[in-house]
Amino acid sequence: VTAKVAGLNQSVNKFSRNLGYQTEGSGPATVIAGSTFVDVAHGMAYTPNLNSVRASPITDTGALRWWVESVDATTIRIRMNAAPGANVSFGWSVAP
Repeated sequence: VTAKVAGLNQSVNKFSRNLGYQTEGSGPATVIAGSTFVDVAHGMAYTPNLNSVRASPITDTGALRWWVESVDATTIRIRMNAAPGANVSFGWSVAP
């Protein structure tokens, strides 16, 4: 069913846990040694807002900085300021 909900401000109100419409997700990501970023398929049915994406390193970053650089209709990009000498694993999540 596709319809507007009367009386709701779509920029403020959030809908989640909708069957058949992926609104939340999480998973692993790895920046491979020698690379400076990883693109991860997020699987959302919409383009998440950059502020709704979270990532945390699971393995040592070797004192390198990292951030969620961008998000588009299909992927999240996690960037590091320099290429690590060993793989760096992250956990990520998206929630409305």
